[in-house]
This record gives sequence, C-alpha cells and structure tokens, in this order.
Amino acid sequence: MSASQTPLPVTTPVPTELPPVPITSQPAKKLVRIEINGITAEVENVPLDENQKIDVLPTALSISWYEGSYIPGTTGNCILFGYKHFDGMAGIFYNLDSLHTGDVISFTLDNGTKIEQKVSDTTIYRDGYLPDDVLELENTTSRTVLISETGDIDPETGGYKDLVVVITE
Repeated sequence: MSASQTPLPVTTPVPTELPPVPITSQPAKKLVRIEINGITAEVENVPLDENQKIDVLPTALSISWYEGSYIPGTTGNCILFGYKHFDGMAGIFYNLDSLHTGDVISFTLDNGTKIEQKVSDTTIYRDGYLPDDVLELENTTSRTVLISETGDIDPETGGYKDLVVVITE
C-alpha cells in the first residue's frame, strides 16, 4: 500500500530506545538521527531516482535525507523528507505542521555530535507545489528544510493535497 492510499485513522508510533551514537574525533560525514517532539528517528540518506526526484523511503519510522544536501551545522541546506502517515501508521513528521517559531529540533551526526536548530519558519504549500528555492542546496547559513504532507485528503487519490515545509536554523 502506498502513502497515498493510507486510510485514516492511524496508529501512532511508539518511541523506541535507540542505542547511543558513539562519539568520535572524526569529522562528521552524515546525519544519522533526528529528534522532534520527543521522538527520535533514524535518518537514511537517499539519492535521486531515475526521474531526478528525491527518493523518499517507504516507511513511517525513518526520515529521508537527500544525500546531495548538507549536514546540519554546516553552511548550506540540509533537505529532509518524512511522512505524516504511511501504511496505516503515523509518521515521524505527523505533527510537523504544528511546529512554531522557536521550537527546537535536535540532529545527531555520525560522529556523535548533536546539533540543535530552532524553527524559523513553517509554510504550507497548496496542491503539492514547492517553489524551487525550497530545494535549493546552496545557502550562506546552516539551514535544515523538513518536508512532509499536510492538509486535506484528496478523495480521488487518497493522498494529501498540500505540503508543509519547516525551516530550522
């Protein structure tokens, strides 16, 4: 069953205890976890698919990190995707559209470094439209772009009509 066919209501995922990420002196190479609203989730890097679109993992319990984007804490945009619902379960980004300016999201890198960023903007884009600058990689600040679905369910497709984009800095 695809995300667009997910029936409502959904089961809320139970936070799982993940083993600690070892702290090393090595430079960070990738993002491995995100903590949002008290729930920690694994982050997996994903490439572009055959249509040059970012391939989103088919799971409610992990987040897709576009491997061509930057690591939180470095100059540039980090691009993350997660589901609101997937296969009858609430996704890690279930409440993404309820975040407010100043809310804190924590990111863990593969060397054990933790980065905290505050929400600076939450925007709803209607009918799945995302302006090009949302997915722009180059930026002069350390910025993370979190993207998920939101809004009403389209009765024809069973999927959400809108997208929510949360910016953290």
